[in-house]
Amino acid sequence: MPIPEKQTIFRSRLYWLLIVAVNVSSALTAIWMYRSGQAEAMPAMFGGGTGLLIGNPLILWMFYKRQTQSGETLAKSKILGCIVLGILSFAAIGIAVRSIPHQVEDIDLALSDVPLNSIDPMQKRLLVQLIRAQAANSKENDKLLAEVRKTPLNPPLYSADSFANASVMKSTADRMTYIVNADLAYSAKQEEAMQNFRLAMAKVDPDFLKKWDGSEAKDEAAIQNVVGIERELLASIQGLYSYAEDHASQIVVKDGAIKISQSDVLAEFNRQFSLSTAINDNLQKTEAGLVKHHDEAKSKIVLP
Repeated sequence: MPIPEKQTIFRSRLYWLLIVAVNVSSALTAIWMYRSGQAEAMPAMFGGGTGLLIGNPLILWMFYKRQTQSGETLAKSKILGCIVLGILSFAAIGIAVRSIPHQVEDIDLALSDVPLNSIDPMQKRLLVQLIRAQAANSKENDKLLAEVRKTPLNPPLYSADSFANASVMKSTADRMTYIVNADLAYSAKQEEAMQNFRLAMAKVDPDFLKKWDGSEAKDEAAIQNVVGIERELLASIQGLYSYAEDHASQIVVKDGAIKISQSDVLAEFNRQFSLSTAINDNLQKTEAGLVKHHDEAKSKIVLP
C-alpha cells in the first residue's frame, strides 16, 4: 500500500531535522567542552569527531530500517547530507578550537611566573594581565573578609541590642559603613581592571573585544546590579541608625525587644527598618545567585 504524499514529505523533513540535530549538537558539545576548559584541543576534536562518526551512521541505519519496513529505499540525498554536514560540523569544531580562547590555558598561564612581555599573541597577553590584576584585587579583598570574620559585628546588625543606646547605634552604622565601602572599593578596582582591559583590547583587536563583551554582558550586568544594591543597602543602614540615634531618648531596649512609645517615631522607625532589612535580604539572594552562577560557569575568566 503506497504511503500518502503528505506523510512522505513530513517523514522526509523529520529525517533532515534529525540529521541536522545530530551534527550540530555534536559540534556544539565539542566546542563547549573546549571553551569551558573541560577538554584540550585534541580531545575536544576527537570527541566531536567520534560523535559525528557514530551519530551519522547510526541515524542512517535507523532511517534504513524504518524505510525498509515501509517498502521504501533510503534516499541517497540523506546519505550525502550526513557526509556533508559531518564534514562541515567537524570543520566548525576545528575553526572554533583555533579561534576561541581556551579558559584553562589562560588561567594556568596567568597563575604562572611567565612575564607578560613574553606572552604572545597580544590578545592572550591582555587576558592574562586582566586575570592577574583581578586575582590580586581578590587576594587583597580576602584579607578584609578575614578581618571581618575575625572581628564580627557585635551586636549584630538589626538586632535589638544594636539599638541599645546612641553610642552603640553609631558604632554599628560606622562598622557597616566601613565594611560595605571596602567591598564597593574592591568592586571598583575590579571594574577598573576590566575597563583597562577593554581600552587596550579595543586598540589591539576590536572584533575580539566585541565577542568578549557579548559573552560577558550578562555577568557584568549582574555584578553591577549587586553593586547598586550594596549602595542602596548602605544608604538604608545609615538612614535607619542615624534616625534611631537622633531619637535615642525615645527608644528603649528591654528583654531583647525594641520599645518606642511615640507613635510617629515608631512608624518611621518600622518603615526604615523594614526597608533596610528587605534590601539586605535582596542582596543576600542576589549574591547567592551570582556565586552559584560563577561556580557553574566554567568559562568565567574573572577569578572568584
